Amino acid sequence: MKKIILTIIGVTTLSCAKKQEIAEESTVTESTVLPYDTTAIDSFAPGANPGNVIINRVAVDSSALAKNDEQKIATKIKKEEADKKAKLDDETKKKEDERKKAEESDKRKKADKQKRELGPPLQNTEPAQ
Repeated sequence: MKKIILTIIGVTTLSCAKKQEIAEESTVTESTVLPYDTTAIDSFAPGANPGNVIINRVAVDSSALAKNDEQKIATKIKKEEADKKAKLDDETKKKEDERKKAEESDKRKKADKQKRELGPPLQNTEPAQ
């Protein structure tokens, strides 16, 4: 058993021994070309925009967007109010119709009750001439 363990340890140390790296020469000329332009931009050159002009443009654009958003919100609120008003009008009309129907049925019931109280109509007992 000891021989097996010692052989495993020996094989592991031999297989995991540090290998010497082969020195490779790297060429410096391959990595000197950059994929982007490195030309400096002079802020005082003709045609250059100062930073505050760009900030003003952003401020104007953002204020225009804010106004547009406010208009959208105002339109949405007006539409919701109109929908609520229409819904209330519909409910009011339904209630009025129900009330009118109830009044008509009450009138009919009263008329039927009066007819019953008076009794059946009298028949004409006189002979016809």
